[in-house]
Amino acid sequence: MKERRFAPSAGTPDTDSHEPSEELVALYREHMPSYLEDMKSALAQGDHEAIRFQCHKMTSAVKIMGFDNISLLLETIQRDKPEGEELNGLCERVEKLVHHTLMLLGK
Repeated sequence: MKERRFAPSAGTPDTDSHEPSEELVALYREHMPSYLEDMKSALAQGDHEAIRFQCHKMTSAVKIMGFDNISLLLETIQRDKPEGEELNGLCERVEKLVHHTLMLLGK
């Protein structure tokens, strides 16, 4: 099955007053849980490259939705390449914040 990717619509929340479309919200709700699970699995295996790849995928989704605080955490993981407890802490924060967004969006 072909993976569906997030793509920006005419406007994104961080550049103008448009809200994400219902389709983008549905895609976020559908895909973010599996992105989180893949990140957690990569973290448990110590696969830093896979962690950064999942963070890259999630960054696009959270930016489109306007969740800048999560985007900053994900970009930090990708850019700074933390390890050990620092990486675990950042991933835990991402997970909690994403779960919170999913709860707010009704998933």
